[in-house]
Order: sequence, then structure tokens, then C-alpha cells
Amino acid sequence: LPPPQLRQQQQRPPLQLLHLLRQHQLRRQLQLLRHQQQPRLQRPQLQRQPQLQRQQ
Repeated sequence: LPPPQLRQQQQRPPLQLLHLLRQHQLRRQLQLLRHQQQPRLQRPQLQRQPQLQRQQ
């Protein structure tokens, strides 16, 4: 009984690591896509923020 338990424990962490790595990669891809697609949108937002602050 102990060996299978050890095997299960050994199998679990790598799966978690793979999951984390995949999530990390997906987040990086999403960030890259956002930067590539919305460079124009980000600039106006930066310009609008000071205007909103001035109005307040």
C-alpha cells in the first residue's frame, strides 16, 4: 500500500506544476495579445486619466 501512495504523491506535484505553467503561459500570451491589439486604446486611456483628474 505505501508504494502506490508515494507514486500518487509524486504524480500530483508535476501535474500541478504543469497546470501552473500552462496558466502562466496563457496569461503571458493574453498580455502580449492585449499589448499588440490595444496599443491605441491604452494611449487614449492614459491621456483621458489626467483630463478626468483635472475635471475633478
